[in-house]
Amino acid sequence: MIMKKPKAILFDLCDTLFLFDPQKLPTILVNGQEIRSTTRLVHQVLALHTSVSFEAFYTAFVDTSQEIARDREKDHHEVTSLERFHKILDRLDLAPDQIPASTLMRAVLTHMNTMASALLLPSSHRALVEKIRGKYPIGIITNFDHSPTVHQLLHREGLETFFEPVVISADVGWRKPRQEIFQKALDLLGLKAGDTVFVGNDLKIDVEGANAIGIPAVWFNRHGEIPPPHLPVPHYTLSHLEELEKIF
Repeated sequence: MIMKKPKAILFDLCDTLFLFDPQKLPTILVNGQEIRSTTRLVHQVLALHTSVSFEAFYTAFVDTSQEIARDREKDHHEVTSLERFHKILDRLDLAPDQIPASTLMRAVLTHMNTMASALLLPSSHRALVEKIRGKYPIGIITNFDHSPTVHQLLHREGLETFFEPVVISADVGWRKPRQEIFQKALDLLGLKAGDTVFVGNDLKIDVEGANAIGIPAVWFNRHGEIPPPHLPVPHYTLSHLEELEKIF
């Protein structure tokens, strides 16, 4: 499918620009099985003010996260990381005044900083961004429940001035594929949908969401997946992100 030269390129963040490596997360033992999780570190923070066992906290964390995932699937409303932790405390029957606000924020940051350590920027992705930023305005639209972590990631890699706008679901209140989050980026750019391109790794969330509002979509299919027939067809498919430079 032929694509016209865009006036701006918008990127997904996780598993598109940055790749998530779960092997970077701490190992914990749950029911005799080793898994990768932030929960042991987070529990150590909360344990300063509660006698809740790690096992009970882990169960509440998993159950709450699964509940949030199901709710997000229904209407794509964002639940921030802080809201997630309030829900966990509620599930544990802990009153808000039992955990100081500063401790709860430390727990949130412990979780988010540990997750951030597992989000890596490949050198080839950095090289691509450095090349195309001189040709096009570039921005980010990301489903991420903690805005400071997104900015921390960009700062860590020296990219904080590269992307404008940076549109984050935690700020907008809606997640992709909702049109509101894409429209927010268009409004900030002052561009029409057809004048931009969105690059993402998820057919349903990224490609379908972009197409629904009229933004041409590029699918980053690094695992060589075969697209199901019921999902939308992207305007272009990449197996390596650096191939984007050859399209326009």
